[in-house]
Amino acid sequence: YICPPKAATRIISDIEFIVPPPPIVEAGTEHCNFLSAESADAVCAPDNMIPNHLPDGYFGYHQVFPRSPDDLISKVFEGLDYFQEDSQERAEILSMQEQIEKTEREMQE
Repeated sequence: YICPPKAATRIISDIEFIVPPPPIVEAGTEHCNFLSAESADAVCAPDNMIPNHLPDGYFGYHQVFPRSPDDLISKVFEGLDYFQEDSQERAEILSMQEQIEKTEREMQE
């Protein structure tokens, strides 16, 4: 929130506009006053209301577990392990890409 709200004057074709309109600025000012009047006690839950343990599946959320090597999805995507950041094949591809870019630059000169 930007408190307190401020209005700006815009002139279009010699007509002066106040943006946002005064009723909106007034409503925003009232809201800012309301926010500043609230204490932390009014917006924070007491410690005894926040549970320290939630059962699995609470509100449709379940605990996340890493996949095991024999998991179906792991089997389907195991070929992607071939593409490693430090692999020789990747280094060769990047080297070829650099050579192509260098050749393109030389041809443009």
